[in-house]
Amino acid sequence: MSANPVGNGSRIPHFSVDALLDSFEKEMDPNELPKPVYEKTEVSSIARHIADQEAAKNLVEFNRVRDVMKKVIAPTIMLCHAFGKDNSSIVHVAIERQDLPMLKLSIFFAHNLINHKTEDGLSPICLAAVTGQTEMVEWLADPSALGIKEKADIHDRTPDGQTLLHKALMFGHAQTAAKLVLLGASKDAVDGYDMTPADWACFKLHSFDRQTNVAVKDDPLQAQKYTLLMKEYAPARGVCSIDQIAIKLGFKET
Repeated sequence: MSANPVGNGSRIPHFSVDALLDSFEKEMDPNELPKPVYEKTEVSSIARHIADQEAAKNLVEFNRVRDVMKKVIAPTIMLCHAFGKDNSSIVHVAIERQDLPMLKLSIFFAHNLINHKTEDGLSPICLAAVTGQTEMVEWLADPSALGIKEKADIHDRTPDGQTLLHKALMFGHAQTAAKLVLLGASKDAVDGYDMTPADWACFKLHSFDRQTNVAVKDDPLQAQKYTLLMKEYAPARGVCSIDQIAIKLGFKET
C-alpha cells in the first residue's frame, strides 16, 4: 500500500496515540506513588505494605501494556491513511487475512473506511461475503459495540448489480448467506444479468471446478451444497434452469 489520497472523498481524522491510551504526561515511577493515609496500627501497616506492592505491580503492568499498545496503534493509524493501487484499504487487508481484531481496530480509528470501496467497487462487507467471513459481516453491519455510529450497507451492490447474498451463494457460503438474510438481504434481488442469488447457485452447480478439475455436479459434497442453496434461497419467481441462465449470460442464443 502507498500513502495515496483517500478515494471516495473520504477523510480520516488524526489521533494522538498517548491521548488515546491515558491521561498521564509521562511515565510514572511506582516508587513515587502517593502513600495512602492509614491508621497507625500494626494491621494497617501490613495492609499498607500490601496495597503499595499491589499498586506498584499494577502500574508496572499498565506501563508495559501501554508500550505494547503504542507499537500496535501508531502503525495502525498510519495504515488507515494508506491505500493500495486498487484503492483497497487496511480494512480490506484485514478481511483478506481473516483478522477480526485488526478489522475492528482499523474501523475504530477510521470510521469512514467501513464503506470504502476499491476501484472495482468492492466494499469491505462485500469482500467479507465473498470470502465467507460471517462474523465480520455481522460486525460490519452493526459495530455499535465500539461506539461506532457508521454501519456497512447490508444492501450494497457491486457495479454489475450483485448483492452480498449473490456473492455468498456464488461462492457457496451457506452460513454467511443465512446471516445476510437475517440482516435483511433479499432472495428476490436481481443483478445486471437478471440473475437472483439462487440462479447463481444453479450456475455454480453446473460449472467446472478448476481447482479439482471436476464438474461441481459430479462432486457429491459440492453438488449437495449448491442444490441446498438453490432450494433454501429460491426467489418467488423460482430458480431459472441452466438453459435460461445460459441465455441470460450470453452463452446461448434464444
